[in-house]
Amino acid sequence: MKMYKMMRNIHLWLGLVLALFILLEACTGLLQAEPWLLGMGEEEMHEHFTNALHEGRLGDVSVKWVIDTTAVGLIVLTLTGIYLSVPLLKSRRGR
Repeated sequence: MKMYKMMRNIHLWLGLVLALFILLEACTGLLQAEPWLLGMGEEEMHEHFTNALHEGRLGDVSVKWVIDTTAVGLIVLTLTGIYLSVPLLKSRRGR
């Protein structure tokens, strides 16, 4: 039961911290896929800051580590979510 509680805490806090980065990735990805939302065409979008941000650049500074950390965090969230779901599903199945 101690392991279950630890996984719950990891899942909760990691999810809260990564939520901002996941939202940022989702928004910049959507704007890249649908440039008309910014009133732009495909060609104009290549020079827009959202393109650079989504690729891990903030001006001339590389922030690719943020994208990599978010990806690893999503993997951990998925694995802890599966770990937390299995006992719950087993208990429901036994009813």
